[in-house]
Amino acid sequence: MAIQYEAPFKDGREGAGFQDAVIYLSCIDDLTRNKGQIGAFVSSDQELHENTIEDVTAKAGLQLKVYKSLEGVQQVLLSHLAENLKQWWSDDRQRAKLAMERMHPQIQQFVTLNFQISDWDLIWFDATPLSVSAVEVADITNVQVPAPWDRQAANRFKISAEIRIRIRVNVKRLGYSMVSPPKYFKVGEEARSLDSNPFLQAASGPEAEERVTERTISLEASADGEYQSIQLLSMNLRQG
Repeated sequence: MAIQYEAPFKDGREGAGFQDAVIYLSCIDDLTRNKGQIGAFVSSDQELHENTIEDVTAKAGLQLKVYKSLEGVQQVLLSHLAENLKQWWSDDRQRAKLAMERMHPQIQQFVTLNFQISDWDLIWFDATPLSVSAVEVADITNVQVPAPWDRQAANRFKISAEIRIRIRVNVKRLGYSMVSPPKYFKVGEEARSLDSNPFLQAASGPEAEERVTERTISLEASADGEYQSIQLLSMNLRQG
């Protein structure tokens, strides 16, 4: 490298680039001992920002990036830090979700005991609700937890989730008198309804039946840092 004046050595001045070469070789030595790591070489010398140093390092199976300033290194480190924190948070949410899924029987019992719904939220054009026979927890989604780095290990914290439920409703079908059937006219005859009308056929059948509708509830709970102890606190039926 020195004979051919390859970076970090320079042509035209005795010893030019020698200090950079020493630092460069120390980086190579450290990367050789720590396989898989990525090194950073910081220098404001424009001649170093050719591809020579990175190419030579790559041929040795190592990774060394050259930066013009510490600010450049800082930006890269902050970017990696942000990605790592994002992944940490995502992994923590997944741990909370798995813990809540293991609590499915307790959540089912909690929902059954605390569920209520207005008849205004159970509307069918051809039937009126009579009673709710059962509520089934179908799925646990959108589990949210506070950022792990903002929590104290000894303290419990709030978590939340969206629970998709199936509501089994006993209904009474509306009779013909509740729905005005269409009438038909012929020339010279009074208006009359036809028994073969498809609408009337659709309206026939048993007067009472069970129907199933789906809704989502918001569930709040408190948890410890390991999600070994989760206490269900409250639930609210979401509109829509």
